[in-house]
Amino acid sequence: MAKNPVDLEEKEQAMDFLHGLDPGRYGAFKTSMLNGWAAGVFDPPDTVNKIYRTAGSWVKPVPRGEGKTAVSYATIEEGAKQAAAQKKQEQQQKQRQQQAAAAAAAAAEGESTKEGDKKPPPKDRSN
Repeated sequence: MAKNPVDLEEKEQAMDFLHGLDPGRYGAFKTSMLNGWAAGVFDPPDTVNKIYRTAGSWVKPVPRGEGKTAVSYATIEEGAKQAAAQKKQEQQQKQRQQQAAAAAAAAAEGESTKEGDKKPPPKDRSN
């Protein structure tokens, strides 16, 4: 019977498993576990299965980018400015409508006089 060339204790295998976890996904988990062990909050798991279960049930925090918290404030002065701009815009639109109506009326009157001007005089057929 051949003896295993590498004889590691189960605690050492558990630590190897912990350090072998993907740093992208389990980096924060590994950091919190190591800090907890160093502070004496809890003892390191002594089997690979315990670390596996703990890592599997760990919830990955959602990363939040810096500077993506926008805030806007509306003041009474800003509301008044917006209301004045809205009123000015409505007045301009009303003025444009009045100008368009006046132009349409003038065009209608102008067309009737122009129609008379556009007709050629009757030909003299007295010959």
